[in-house]
Amino acid sequence: MITITGITSNPIQTLRIPVGNGSRATMKLIYRATSQMWFMDLAYTKSNGTHFTINGIRLCNNINLLRQYRNRIPFGMLIFCPDETEPFLINDFSTGRCTINILTQAEVDQIEAAFIGAS
Repeated sequence: MITITGITSNPIQTLRIPVGNGSRATMKLIYRATSQMWFMDLAYTKSNGTHFTINGIRLCNNINLLRQYRNRIPFGMLIFCPDETEPFLINDFSTGRCTINILTQAEVDQIEAAFIGAS
């Protein structure tokens, strides 16, 4: 599991994130102050050159935020706030109150087996 670091309290920011096997994805984080929510756009280029893009997904406490895309991307994303709330403040990630973690396919399989009984 890789914890994404370098997230600031800027309302719009773009990060290159490692997603395993030397691959990277581009994550754009957007904070919407009126609704006190973080959103994400994610772009990933597969090894065969095809692109996969997700736009406007809301960041919330989740063991694998990207589970619905498990057949299309080889990684997962765990959003964690230890106080069991959602990331709702602009500085939640910059202060470390909440974290964004990238999971390998093996970690996704392990977490899903443990928490939701998937195999």
